[in-house]
Amino acid sequence: MEAVDMDTADSEAASTTQESACSGDPSAWSTLDVIAWLQKCHLGQFATSFQENEVDGSVLMSDGFDDNMIKELIPSFKQRVVFNSERKKLSQATRLAVVNADNATDVLEISKPALEPQMPATDSNTVHIFQPEASCPRK
Repeated sequence: MEAVDMDTADSEAASTTQESACSGDPSAWSTLDVIAWLQKCHLGQFATSFQENEVDGSVLMSDGFDDNMIKELIPSFKQRVVFNSERKKLSQATRLAVVNADNATDVLEISKPALEPQMPATDSNTVHIFQPEASCPRK
């Protein structure tokens, strides 16, 4: 594995993966996407250990990514609490987006007003509004 200058990687990750770290399936993120997410969570100081251990989105979102592994990457108890909280939010937002996409009952329906008062509302007069995907945590 090639060594990465983390100052350069931090700024590049923040600028080049800002959009991808807030969209799509986190389990498909690259290591740089995970680093960008860490920075958004104010945990960028751990980018080097995540890079060295090749923590990508599949690892980040894995049930096997347990407390012992996290403790090796983030030694500070307080920072682990922040990390676990942000990871939980990310996981919940991902599950919510999947449920919303798969569950038609989460689609809001608003009827257009009829052009003529005597004109009954039909399916062609219904507008479907989809809820947007959850975004990255903000602090």
